[in-house]
Amino acid sequence: MPTLPNKLREDILQIADTSNKDKDTNSNISETPKQNTVRSIASWWRPMAVAASLLLFSSVLGNFYFFNKLKQSTQKVIALQNEKSVLVENSNIFKANYDKTAQQLESIRKPGTRIVELEGQKIAPDSKAIVYWNPEKQTVFIDANQMPTPPPGKVYQLWSLKLDPLTPKDAGLLSAYKVGEDNFFQVKNVENAEAFAITLEPEGGSINPTLDHLYVIGNL
Repeated sequence: MPTLPNKLREDILQIADTSNKDKDTNSNISETPKQNTVRSIASWWRPMAVAASLLLFSSVLGNFYFFNKLKQSTQKVIALQNEKSVLVENSNIFKANYDKTAQQLESIRKPGTRIVELEGQKIAPDSKAIVYWNPEKQTVFIDANQMPTPPPGKVYQLWSLKLDPLTPKDAGLLSAYKVGEDNFFQVKNVENAEAFAITLEPEGGSINPTLDHLYVIGNL
């Protein structure tokens, strides 16, 4: 087996020795206390950063959840307040209607009130109405619940009549007439009357009754 020349052998050993010293030096440099500290801080910081990120994400989700809950609760409160307002409004309307009806009943029950039944005529034989007239107070109420619905552009008009000679006088319009509702009206005061009648007139009423559209009439 051939042997290396002494000079070449020494050079190779020197190179190897130098390489080992560099390794030792690098090893010593990589393990300095400062670098160990940096490495330790880095290894501690990474899980903390992940935990902080997870905590922040959970906080955002929690805030979003509670915001939606608060929004839903607010909407429910607003809905309840609206329902309460509707109930209060309906209660006020009911009370107003009750007070009005009570006042009307009190008026027609007063002594001296005359009740006049108006019967249907040829144009509407099934129609009926009742007039409550107090000659002393001159007040007039009419129950027109058994009248047909007036066509568009038309209105019922009540007349007080003197019969000899026939003298009609406007006693008021039933302009608020609606089928299915309480068509009980207080109309104009009447001083003298021998009969009452209802005709169908153009919207706004007429100066004289249209006898061809006489719906109901009744004598005292």
